[in-house]
Amino acid sequence: MSDKREIVTFEVRDANGTRKLAETIAGSLRGRSACIELVGDVGAGKTTFTQYLVAGLGSDDHVTSPTFTLENVYKCSENVVHHFDLYRLQEAGLIPEEVREALEDTASIVIIEWADILHENSGLPDDRLILSFELMKDSESARRITVNASRGMTFKGEETS
Repeated sequence: MSDKREIVTFEVRDANGTRKLAETIAGSLRGRSACIELVGDVGAGKTTFTQYLVAGLGSDDHVTSPTFTLENVYKCSENVVHHFDLYRLQEAGLIPEEVREALEDTASIVIIEWADILHENSGLPDDRLILSFELMKDSESARRITVNASRGMTFKGEETS
């Protein structure tokens, strides 16, 4: 991965904080293509973040985890979001090709949960956003979200909690 990355950590107290962060990121992605890798344990908030991101991109679609379908597609005002959840897979199979095809669309945002099943030559771009979700011990609703970003995206000074 490129050395030109910015890592910023946010501590959000509740779902409203997650929503604000997702809306901030959505604002920087409207009309652009992007790949976002979501990292975190089951229940860490990856799908909740995706719900808020898709809404922030202008979609009224009902966002659910594609754990059993592997991919859900959402139409937004300026983008199409491809949301992959690879949790159940034992091997990548044809998924790398499906991800590559989604990434070729210049107006698509590709979100991947459990991307570790994809091997290094899977075609995931080095400049993807990587968001890591961690439950905080002192609260059931608080999370630490680390944004590992490139492409000149900055999140400093954003109030997210």
